[in-house]
This record gives sequence, C-alpha cells and structure tokens, in this order.
Amino acid sequence: MKRGGGWLVAGLTARLICGPVQADIHYVSLTSTNPTPPYTNWVTAATNIQSAVSVATNGETVLVSNGVYRHAAEIVVSNSILVRGVNGALVTIVQGEGLHRCVRLITNSILDGFTLTNGLTAANGGGVSVERGGVVRRCVIAGCSAASGGGVEFGSVTGMLDQCEVRDNSASANG
Repeated sequence: MKRGGGWLVAGLTARLICGPVQADIHYVSLTSTNPTPPYTNWVTAATNIQSAVSVATNGETVLVSNGVYRHAAEIVVSNSILVRGVNGALVTIVQGEGLHRCVRLITNSILDGFTLTNGLTAANGGGVSVERGGVVRRCVIAGCSAASGGGVEFGSVTGMLDQCEVRDNSASANG
C-alpha cells in the first residue's frame, strides 16, 4: 500500500515540476549567419519568413525581426500559428515586389505587426488573403493591387482585421 502511494505522489510531483508543455518559438532575422531548422533561437534564425512558418506547428509562434522581407512568392501560413513582427509594422515589412500577393492566411492563423506593401495578384487581396478565421492585427496594408479586393480579401469563412491601417490600395473591381 505504501509503495503504490509513493508512486502516486512521485507521479504527481513530476507533473507539477514539469508543468505544461510549452509551444516552440521560431525566429526570423535577415542578419542570421547560421540559419538552421527549426530556427528556435536568434543564433539559428531563418533568413526568410516562409522557412520559419513552414516548420511551425499549431499553437506555435514565429517572431520576425526588423527588416524588409522580399520573397519569391506569397507567404502562406496554413497552420494555426502566430506570426509577429517583434517591433511592429513600422520596421517589419513584407514587400510583394509588384509580383505576387504578400501573405495568405489560412485556418485561424494570426499575422501581427507588419507592413504589407507592393503586393499584386490577378485574384483577390494583393496585400493579404484571409481565410477560415485568420486575423490580421496591427498591420499596415498599403500600395497593393488585385483584380478584386485591393489590399485585403476575406475568403468564404470570415477573418478579421484588428487595429489595421488599409490605404492606397487598388482593385479592378470590388475594391
């Protein structure tokens, strides 16, 4: 009887000491000299946002340092993760280069603290396409173009803009 009680107490003690499992944080920095997946500290940070987003799983965070990020294609966030500019929209910029949409958010993902600029798409939302409950928070969406929706497009299930500035975007229709 004592032995069983000892195991129970030991098991509870181990659980209390360990606590809940923490989700990983993945880092992005243009100045990283040793980008190594899964990018879990500033020393091994990814040099582009998509790389860190691609290794993040549901509930995790991608922290992006200051800079102007230029990608060969739109950044696709398909997991329920938070992608956050560490110091906000004034210093963390995603540049679409006039070639593609800046960001596509899918499945309850959150984009927080970025400027999205010079995005272009023949579809909807040149700055950001928000699908299935995605949230765009504290972002500036400016100077983007699309066939419809200009800077922002919401998919079939609504998403949300929270404390964003949307300006100087254009669309052929439904702007």
